[in-house]
Amino acid sequence: MGGDGERLEAEVAGAIRKHAIAERVVVSSFNLLVVQAVKAIGSAIRTAALFEPRVSLPATLVRRIKLVELAKVCEADEICLHHTLASRRLTEQLRKSQLEVVVWTVDSPEWIERARSRGVKALITNDPAIMLRDRNTRAAI
Repeated sequence: MGGDGERLEAEVAGAIRKHAIAERVVVSSFNLLVVQAVKAIGSAIRTAALFEPRVSLPATLVRRIKLVELAKVCEADEICLHHTLASRRLTEQLRKSQLEVVVWTVDSPEWIERARSRGVKALITNDPAIMLRDRNTRAAI
């Protein structure tokens, strides 16, 4: 890495410490070297490895790559998966490895039950109102 990247990671970690918000913050990045650097600067800072499907790396290939190993190497506490990657098999594998799972961007209320049944920590959505309304409706049934 080097240069501006290292300064940015140090600045982020310093701001988290200065404001005593480590228990309320998760630093996440697609760049696993950044995740690893933040963890090295402040081991108490929670980090997350972000994964998405790409044209150059289709979802079927990403599923075969050892995401657990990649996240563990950078010492991430969580994995944030694009919803197309969050298969039942992968989320089970992640849970068994002690990594918390966050799924993004889900705008379909069907994901609420899917997330519950798979032990997903959180869902990221573009429309929280719809998701909350559906979650509350399902809870009342």
